[in-house]
Amino acid sequence: MLCLIKKNHMFNLLIDSPLGLIEIKGREKYITGVYFIGSKKDKTPPKLIDQEAPEVLKDCAFQIIEYFEGKRNSFDVPTLVKGTPLQKKVWQTITEIEYGKTLTFSEIAAKINKLNAVMVIGQIVHANPMQLLIPDHRVVTEERTITGHEDDIYRKDWLIRHEQKNNGDSLF
Repeated sequence: MLCLIKKNHMFNLLIDSPLGLIEIKGREKYITGVYFIGSKKDKTPPKLIDQEAPEVLKDCAFQIIEYFEGKRNSFDVPTLVKGTPLQKKVWQTITEIEYGKTLTFSEIAAKINKLNAVMVIGQIVHANPMQLLIPDHRVVTEERTITGHEDDIYRKDWLIRHEQKNNGDSLF
């Protein structure tokens, strides 16, 4: 852990990873966001304070570290994910993708019976507020390629290869 940040009763914990800093956001009892620093998904400027992190943030950080060490393939920290019913359905479906496996945007659309909403599903995937916990890196295009901003493509590729190495499966 590098530092703890508090702003408006929200705690933000910064941890280091093989892909750079990760910011874990939450309250006393649940996680509200996990972001790679430098991602365009979160632009909140935090303020540094000297205070003990809530247990849920420390547990989430520990689980993320275990994931990068190849000792964990899923997460079980309490979360509070805000979104529309469709967003929540898409994000829940993503959490059900097995470690080391991928699904396409169309396959997710089929799973939630929204075959005509592939573009909207793509937008929802890219708006994921819980990177790693909701493993959007496991969602690929119909051609089995990774999509997103340049920094996101690098991270997603790294994460897929990390899971492939630990799972012994071919993802593409």
